[in-house]
Amino acid sequence: MVTVGLINHSTLMTEVELEPIRAALQVQVSRDFAPHYCDAKIGNDGDWKIFICDNSDQAGALGYHSYDPTGTPVGFAFIADDIKYGNKPSITISHELLEMLADPGINLLANGPGDIEYCYEVCDACEADQFGYQIDGVWVSDFVLPAWFESFQKHGPFDHMNHITKPFQLLTGGYIGYKKNGKFHQLMGAKAAKGSRRDRRTNSPGVQ
Repeated sequence: MVTVGLINHSTLMTEVELEPIRAALQVQVSRDFAPHYCDAKIGNDGDWKIFICDNSDQAGALGYHSYDPTGTPVGFAFIADDIKYGNKPSITISHELLEMLADPGINLLANGPGDIEYCYEVCDACEADQFGYQIDGVWVSDFVLPAWFESFQKHGPFDHMNHITKPFQLLTGGYIGYKKNGKFHQLMGAKAAKGSRRDRRTNSPGVQ
């Protein structure tokens, strides 16, 4: 089982404040996420890492996941930018954790209608804070289920919180990357609040 460390480099969140987030994410991954994707052990260090920082090092990004020079998956969440725009930092951390677990190589695509291949990003379609949920008082991100990537599916659930009613649907504040004719693009759902991940992504479409 992979281990993921949440590494605190932020001046705005203490280790005491981060610890219940680690605990809630362990519950989310093992109880809610693992039956559909994979399990992981969440701690203060690990094989893979998510760095909790203050300000973004990529324009438009409240968080992103990538990999380091060795090819090891790594994620980032930016607390100051979340707080500035009234977003919940724990949802951003949850979002990056789940997407990193579902597609650690950032190279999976799912066939959709119209000769479109959709990026296998499991939180983007339903990522707005309003669709998240709480575990022991900590807000975490909703996420789509494998059925969301299957155009032939007629019956849900398509996401964990059962907000989505059909494959490839984007909720308010949602988005998804896709590939068509060899080029990558993004589909955008209805626009969310200023400063949300969806709003910031409009001007920074390359951020994962």
